[in-house]
Amino acid sequence: MIKQFAKSSGLESSGRAGLAEHGVDPDEVRRQLERLISSPLFSQSRRYSTLLRYVVEETLEGRADRLKERTVGIDVFGRDPSYDTTADPVVRTTAAQLRHRITQYYAQPGHEGEIRIGLPPGAYVAEFRQGAATHNVIAMNVEVAPERGPGAEPAEIVPLVVLEPKAVPTVSWAKWLRFAAVGLAIGAACVFAFDQIQARTQDASLRKFWGPVWDSRGSILICIGGAQGNNGSRTPTAAQSGAAARGTGASNTGSSAIASDNGPTVLESLRADWVAWPDAMVVAQIAGIAKANGQNIRLRKSGLIAFADLRESPDVLVGAFNNQWIMRLGANLRYRYAREWEADNSYIEDQKNPGKKDWVVHYRQPYSGFLTDYGIISRVLDPTTEKMTVIASGIASYGTMAAGDFLTQEKYMKMLADRAPAGWEHKNMQVVFSTDVISGNAGPPRILATYFW
Repeated sequence: MIKQFAKSSGLESSGRAGLAEHGVDPDEVRRQLERLISSPLFSQSRRYSTLLRYVVEETLEGRADRLKERTVGIDVFGRDPSYDTTADPVVRTTAAQLRHRITQYYAQPGHEGEIRIGLPPGAYVAEFRQGAATHNVIAMNVEVAPERGPGAEPAEIVPLVVLEPKAVPTVSWAKWLRFAAVGLAIGAACVFAFDQIQARTQDASLRKFWGPVWDSRGSILICIGGAQGNNGSRTPTAAQSGAAARGTGASNTGSSAIASDNGPTVLESLRADWVAWPDAMVVAQIAGIAKANGQNIRLRKSGLIAFADLRESPDVLVGAFNNQWIMRLGANLRYRYAREWEADNSYIEDQKNPGKKDWVVHYRQPYSGFLTDYGIISRVLDPTTEKMTVIASGIASYGTMAAGDFLTQEKYMKMLADRAPAGWEHKNMQVVFSTDVISGNAGPPRILATYFW
């Protein structure tokens, strides 16, 4: 196990003593850590720099035995202690990218003499060695097994290498420069090939989904709804706000809540500017993946958009009942949102099975009993705007949050691709999904129904 490696390498009980044996000063390691983190490969990504700092400090402090996938997921990525490491591989995928960036850093000229900080494949214990030297190699097998229950797959045996400095043979500068040039060329070619393969494989399904939007002319218009109100539309209108203020005793909060004959009050105007925090999170996710793929975006509130705006460019609509354009443009689609006002319910209606009401949220139920939310993802060439439109929506905010994860994470999009027909990337589509509501957070989306045409 990793703990066995920590004992044998001298890092478990005393990080400094173990490092001293290999001629590495912990203070120098920390200074090298800051060099890596301040480089462009890490400074623009909090995720990678945080993970690198964590594994280095834990190793230096002699806590290598704690560096397991679940512990890293909890400490670094804020996962719940009981989270499923199989369904949520955030630690493994981030560590793989971290190793790639470390390799890129040391392949750049000028870093040859620096201390080498590494993360061996299959483990999360940091590795340190002096730079610009050849080394004796001590190899051992490390058993790396994810923390899973009975019936888990056999542990993976990973060859781990510990390097010890030895004398450097004399090499002429001409030969050294030739070796360095060849090494850098090979390294650059490998990095380029890795990036190309990764772009084609890791995000293949995401690119197929977003391709019709990203390939359209014009910047992408992202339209967000308002804040969630008690009536199911996430922002009360000015008239509703004024009526609520007058009819529920809200006027006691001050004169700003009292309707004015001269127009909306200050409070009503402020309420009109509210947006739902979950919707804003989803907008940030979608805008991030769009910008990462070279797209220009425009952000507007649904109440400030005219129909003509939707005809200028591809659109992404976020929300549900709080976004008038989702309700209007989605009204003619097979799966759409509906309300039962007297019962105070909202549900997803299948127009081919209008009597079916399996996907419903009861607003009057106790919050403690609200365990499942539902949502719709649509990608259509809208016949009214003649533009590609993507809808990210949920009955309540948890569904919208799950829609954001679905639309920006390859693992969920691959689930869709696996059940989609051939050529799905060029078809209109709708996906109905559910998500568990767990301690005020949305769980992973689960596909319930799909429709392609």
